[in-house]
Amino acid sequence: MDLGEEKCLANIEKYGCHIIHVMAADDLPPFSYSVGIQKSSGAPELVVFGLKQPVAGWVINEYNRRVREQGSLALSQLHSGFLEGFDCLLQRVHRRHYEEHFGWNLWLYQGPDFEVVQLVYPTTRGAWPWAEDAPEGFRQWQPLLTEKGWPDASDVDVGGVWLFDQPPNCASVVSRAVLERAAPILCVSHDEDDHGWQFLHTAEPVDDVEELVLVHLGHVLELDPSVQELADLEPGWIATRASHGAAWVREPCTADET
Repeated sequence: MDLGEEKCLANIEKYGCHIIHVMAADDLPPFSYSVGIQKSSGAPELVVFGLKQPVAGWVINEYNRRVREQGSLALSQLHSGFLEGFDCLLQRVHRRHYEEHFGWNLWLYQGPDFEVVQLVYPTTRGAWPWAEDAPEGFRQWQPLLTEKGWPDASDVDVGGVWLFDQPPNCASVVSRAVLERAAPILCVSHDEDDHGWQFLHTAEPVDDVEELVLVHLGHVLELDPSVQELADLEPGWIATRASHGAAWVREPCTADET
Protein backbone atom coordinates (compact mmCIF):
# COMPACT_ATOMS: atom_id res chain seq x y z
CA MET A 1 0.00 0.00 0.00
CA ASP A 2 1.50 3.36 -1.01
CA LEU A 3 1.29 6.70 0.81
CA GLY A 4 -1.69 7.87 -1.28
CA GLU A 5 -3.72 4.80 -0.40
CA GLU A 6 -2.79 5.11 3.26
CA LYS A 7 -3.92 8.75 3.27
CA CYS A 8 -7.19 7.78 1.56
CA LEU A 9 -8.00 5.17 4.20
CA ALA A 10 -7.01 7.54 7.01
CA ASN A 11 -9.34 10.26 5.68
CA ILE A 12 -12.20 7.79 5.37
CA GLU A 13 -11.62 6.69 8.95
CA LYS A 14 -11.39 10.26 10.27
CA TYR A 15 -13.84 12.20 8.07
CA GLY A 16 -15.99 9.58 6.38
CA CYS A 17 -14.53 10.13 2.92
CA HIS A 18 -11.55 11.01 0.80
CA ILE A 19 -11.85 13.42 -2.15
CA ILE A 20 -10.24 13.03 -5.55
CA HIS A 21 -9.90 16.05 -7.87
CA VAL A 22 -9.28 15.42 -11.57
CA MET A 23 -7.96 18.38 -13.56
CA ALA A 24 -9.40 19.47 -16.91
CA ALA A 25 -7.58 17.99 -19.89
CA ASP A 26 -8.03 19.05 -23.52
CA ASP A 27 -11.82 19.24 -23.99
CA LEU A 28 -12.58 17.18 -20.86
CA PRO A 29 -13.96 19.10 -17.87
CA PRO A 30 -12.57 18.88 -14.35
CA PHE A 31 -14.45 16.73 -11.90
CA SER A 32 -14.26 15.74 -8.25
CA TYR A 33 -15.59 12.66 -6.49
CA SER A 34 -15.76 11.07 -3.09
CA VAL A 35 -14.11 7.85 -2.04
CA GLY A 36 -15.45 5.92 0.95
CA ILE A 37 -18.83 7.50 1.71
CA GLN A 38 -20.63 4.22 1.01
CA LYS A 39 -18.10 2.44 3.24
CA SER A 40 -18.55 4.87 6.14
CA SER A 41 -22.27 5.69 5.97
CA GLY A 42 -23.88 3.38 3.41
CA ALA A 43 -24.90 6.28 1.14
CA PRO A 44 -23.75 6.52 -2.50
CA GLU A 45 -20.52 8.24 -3.46
CA LEU A 46 -20.80 11.69 -5.07
CA VAL A 47 -19.33 13.18 -8.24
CA VAL A 48 -19.60 16.76 -9.50
CA PHE A 49 -18.28 18.25 -12.74
CA GLY A 50 -17.05 21.68 -13.75
CA LEU A 51 -16.51 23.29 -10.36
CA LYS A 52 -13.29 24.81 -9.04
CA GLN A 53 -11.48 22.52 -6.65
CA PRO A 54 -12.29 24.42 -3.39
CA VAL A 55 -15.98 24.64 -4.30
CA ALA A 56 -16.18 21.00 -5.37
CA GLY A 57 -14.45 19.94 -2.16
CA TRP A 58 -16.92 21.91 -0.07
CA VAL A 59 -19.88 20.41 -1.96
CA ILE A 60 -18.66 16.85 -1.42
CA ASN A 61 -17.95 17.48 2.26
CA GLU A 62 -21.42 18.99 2.70
CA TYR A 63 -22.98 15.97 0.98
CA ASN A 64 -20.94 13.68 3.24
CA ARG A 65 -22.14 15.58 6.31
CA ARG A 66 -25.77 15.37 5.27
CA VAL A 67 -25.82 11.67 4.45
CA ARG A 68 -24.02 10.84 7.70
CA GLU A 69 -26.78 12.69 9.57
CA GLN A 70 -29.81 11.93 7.37
CA GLY A 71 -28.99 8.88 5.26
CA SER A 72 -29.15 8.81 1.46
CA LEU A 73 -30.67 11.87 -0.21
CA ALA A 74 -33.58 11.55 -2.63
CA LEU A 75 -32.73 11.25 -6.31
CA SER A 76 -34.21 13.51 -8.98
CA GLN A 77 -35.53 16.00 -6.46
CA LEU A 78 -34.19 19.50 -6.00
CA HIS A 79 -31.79 20.06 -3.10
CA SER A 80 -30.73 23.47 -1.81
CA GLY A 81 -27.65 24.53 0.11
CA PHE A 82 -24.95 22.94 -2.03
CA LEU A 83 -24.36 25.93 -4.30
CA GLU A 84 -25.47 29.37 -3.14
CA GLY A 85 -28.47 30.61 -5.10
CA PHE A 86 -29.05 27.33 -6.96
CA ASP A 87 -31.11 24.23 -6.36
CA CYS A 88 -29.27 21.11 -7.48
CA LEU A 89 -30.35 17.70 -8.65
CA LEU A 90 -28.97 14.27 -7.76
CA GLN A 91 -28.86 11.61 -10.49
CA ARG A 92 -27.73 7.99 -10.36
CA VAL A 93 -24.50 7.32 -12.26
CA HIS A 94 -24.53 4.32 -14.58
CA ARG A 95 -21.88 1.68 -14.00
CA ARG A 96 -20.53 1.93 -17.53
CA HIS A 97 -18.86 5.20 -16.43
CA TYR A 98 -17.08 3.67 -13.43
CA GLU A 99 -13.87 2.54 -15.09
CA GLU A 100 -13.25 5.89 -16.75
CA HIS A 101 -14.02 8.10 -13.75
CA PHE A 102 -13.83 6.27 -10.42
CA GLY A 103 -10.57 4.37 -10.25
CA TRP A 104 -10.08 5.01 -6.54
CA ASN A 105 -13.48 3.60 -5.69
CA LEU A 106 -12.83 0.55 -7.85
CA TRP A 107 -9.68 0.08 -5.77
CA LEU A 108 -11.41 0.65 -2.41
CA TYR A 109 -14.37 -1.64 -3.09
CA GLN A 110 -12.28 -4.11 -5.12
CA GLY A 111 -14.64 -3.82 -8.07
CA PRO A 112 -17.82 -1.99 -9.15
CA ASP A 113 -19.93 -2.98 -6.15
CA PHE A 114 -20.74 0.59 -5.13
CA GLU A 115 -23.19 3.34 -6.05
CA VAL A 116 -22.44 6.86 -7.25
CA VAL A 117 -24.74 9.84 -7.65
CA GLN A 118 -23.97 12.99 -9.59
CA LEU A 119 -24.80 16.46 -8.35
CA VAL A 120 -26.11 18.46 -11.32
CA TYR A 121 -26.61 22.23 -11.29
CA PRO A 122 -28.23 24.67 -13.76
CA THR A 123 -26.87 27.78 -15.44
CA THR A 124 -27.32 31.16 -13.79
CA ARG A 125 -30.48 31.49 -15.90
CA GLY A 126 -31.86 28.18 -14.64
CA ALA A 127 -31.18 26.00 -17.69
CA TRP A 128 -30.21 22.38 -16.99
CA PRO A 129 -27.48 20.78 -19.13
CA TRP A 130 -30.02 18.77 -21.13
CA ALA A 131 -32.29 21.75 -21.88
CA GLU A 132 -32.49 23.05 -25.44
CA ASP A 133 -31.58 26.56 -24.30
CA ALA A 134 -28.49 25.44 -22.38
CA PRO A 135 -25.22 26.71 -23.91
CA GLU A 136 -23.29 23.97 -25.69
CA GLY A 137 -20.19 24.71 -23.64
CA PHE A 138 -22.18 24.24 -20.44
CA ARG A 139 -23.37 20.82 -21.62
CA GLN A 140 -19.82 19.75 -22.37
CA TRP A 141 -18.57 21.11 -19.05
CA GLN A 142 -21.15 19.07 -17.12
CA PRO A 143 -21.78 15.73 -18.86
CA LEU A 144 -24.55 13.64 -17.33
CA LEU A 145 -23.30 10.17 -16.35
CA THR A 146 -26.69 8.45 -16.42
CA GLU A 147 -27.33 5.52 -18.72
CA LYS A 148 -28.38 7.67 -21.68
CA GLY A 149 -26.88 11.04 -20.79
CA TRP A 150 -30.41 12.15 -19.89
CA PRO A 151 -32.10 12.45 -16.48
CA ASP A 152 -33.11 9.12 -15.03
CA ALA A 153 -36.86 9.46 -15.44
CA SER A 154 -37.65 6.44 -13.30
CA ASP A 155 -36.63 8.42 -10.21
CA VAL A 156 -38.11 11.81 -11.01
CA ASP A 157 -40.68 13.28 -8.68
CA VAL A 158 -43.57 14.90 -10.56
CA GLY A 159 -43.18 18.03 -8.50
CA GLY A 160 -39.51 18.30 -9.36
CA VAL A 161 -37.77 18.63 -12.70
CA TRP A 162 -39.94 18.36 -15.82
CA LEU A 163 -38.50 15.78 -18.23
CA PHE A 164 -41.04 15.37 -21.03
CA ASP A 165 -40.24 16.95 -24.38
CA GLN A 166 -43.57 18.80 -24.29
CA PRO A 167 -44.56 21.36 -21.62
CA PRO A 168 -47.01 20.52 -18.80
CA ASN A 169 -49.82 22.44 -20.53
CA CYS A 170 -49.45 20.44 -23.76
CA ALA A 171 -52.75 18.84 -24.85
CA SER A 172 -52.48 15.04 -24.67
CA VAL A 173 -54.92 12.29 -25.58
CA VAL A 174 -56.26 10.24 -22.66
CA SER A 175 -58.86 7.48 -22.44
CA ARG A 176 -62.04 8.63 -20.70
CA ALA A 177 -61.73 5.53 -18.50
CA VAL A 178 -58.33 6.75 -17.34
CA LEU A 179 -59.59 10.30 -16.77
CA GLU A 180 -62.46 8.96 -14.65
CA ARG A 181 -60.06 6.64 -12.82
CA ALA A 182 -62.06 3.62 -13.95
CA ALA A 183 -58.98 1.99 -15.52
CA PRO A 184 -55.19 2.39 -15.30
CA ILE A 185 -52.93 3.61 -18.08
CA LEU A 186 -51.68 0.51 -19.90
CA CYS A 187 -50.51 2.00 -23.18
CA VAL A 188 -48.46 5.14 -23.86
CA SER A 189 -47.40 6.31 -27.30
CA HIS A 190 -45.12 9.17 -28.34
CA ASP A 191 -45.90 10.60 -31.76
CA GLU A 192 -42.98 10.83 -34.16
CA ASP A 193 -44.27 13.85 -36.09
CA ASP A 194 -45.49 16.34 -33.50
CA HIS A 195 -44.11 14.64 -30.36
CA GLY A 196 -47.65 14.41 -28.95
CA TRP A 197 -48.55 11.87 -26.28
CA GLN A 198 -51.40 9.37 -25.84
CA PHE A 199 -52.24 7.63 -22.57
CA LEU A 200 -54.76 4.82 -23.02
CA HIS A 201 -56.29 2.06 -20.93
CA THR A 202 -55.72 -0.50 -23.67
CA ALA A 203 -53.21 -1.33 -26.37
CA GLU A 204 -56.07 -2.07 -28.76
CA PRO A 205 -57.21 0.68 -31.19
CA VAL A 206 -59.90 2.94 -29.72
CA ASP A 207 -62.40 3.51 -32.52
CA ASP A 208 -64.94 5.57 -30.56
CA VAL A 209 -63.61 9.13 -30.45
CA GLU A 210 -66.04 9.84 -27.62
CA GLU A 211 -63.79 7.65 -25.47
CA LEU A 212 -60.82 9.94 -26.03
CA VAL A 213 -60.30 13.22 -24.18
CA LEU A 214 -57.74 16.02 -24.47
CA VAL A 215 -56.14 17.05 -21.18
CA HIS A 216 -52.93 18.77 -20.14
CA LEU A 217 -49.90 16.50 -19.95
CA GLY A 218 -49.33 17.70 -16.40
CA HIS A 219 -52.79 16.42 -15.43
CA VAL A 220 -51.88 12.96 -16.74
CA LEU A 221 -48.95 12.90 -14.33
CA GLU A 222 -51.31 13.83 -11.51
CA LEU A 223 -53.58 10.93 -12.48
CA ASP A 224 -50.73 8.44 -12.61
CA PRO A 225 -47.23 9.58 -11.56
CA SER A 226 -45.80 6.21 -12.61
CA VAL A 227 -45.88 7.20 -16.30
CA GLN A 228 -43.14 9.73 -15.55
CA GLU A 229 -40.65 6.93 -16.13
CA LEU A 230 -41.66 7.04 -19.81
CA ALA A 231 -40.56 10.66 -20.23
CA ASP A 232 -37.62 9.39 -22.26
CA LEU A 233 -39.78 7.24 -24.56
CA GLU A 234 -38.47 7.93 -28.05
CA PRO A 235 -40.75 9.57 -30.65
CA GLY A 236 -42.33 6.88 -32.80
CA TRP A 237 -42.33 4.37 -29.94
CA ILE A 238 -45.04 2.81 -27.80
CA ALA A 239 -44.93 1.37 -24.28
CA THR A 240 -47.40 -1.14 -22.84
CA ARG A 241 -47.81 -2.99 -19.56
CA ALA A 242 -50.08 -5.77 -18.33
CA SER A 243 -51.34 -3.92 -15.25
CA HIS A 244 -50.63 -0.93 -13.07
CA GLY A 245 -47.26 -1.46 -11.42
CA ALA A 246 -46.09 -3.98 -14.02
CA ALA A 247 -42.96 -3.36 -16.08
CA TRP A 248 -43.30 -1.32 -19.25
CA VAL A 249 -42.42 -2.95 -22.56
CA ARG A 250 -41.15 -0.50 -25.17
CA GLU A 251 -41.14 -1.05 -28.93
CA PRO A 252 -41.38 0.98 -32.15
CA CYS A 253 -44.91 1.82 -33.26
CA THR A 254 -46.30 -0.16 -36.16
CA ALA A 255 -48.12 1.58 -39.00
CA ASP A 256 -51.49 0.65 -37.45
CA GLU A 257 -50.50 1.97 -34.04
CA THR A 258 -49.30 5.21 -35.58
